[in-house]
Amino acid sequence: MNGKLGKMGRALPKRLLMKKKKGPYYCGFCYDDFKYNDGPARHAKSVHYSADIVCLYCGTEFSDVDAHATHFQDKHVTNFKDEECKICQTQVDGIADFIHHMKNNHAVF
Repeated sequence: MNGKLGKMGRALPKRLLMKKKKGPYYCGFCYDDFKYNDGPARHAKSVHYSADIVCLYCGTEFSDVDAHATHFQDKHVTNFKDEECKICQTQVDGIADFIHHMKNNHAVF
């Protein structure tokens, strides 16, 4: 309980107690800037946490970027066995080359 009561004698929600503070504030994903402190969270939820994130490597769908990054690390980097990229069939020389290739050619990570 926050201790502050509204006209009806109920505790006020946290969002009503928090004051908007002027920024600039930045998105942790794309570094867009926002005037107020609540902007980055609203932006990230609507832009970066969408249901259309698909793993290019296996087609699995994700609702947020963090889940995709964790999946890619656990399923495709940790268990790396292939010598070519499944997306474009480029030959890769080991795990370090695979990670470099995925970052630079397929915007994964």
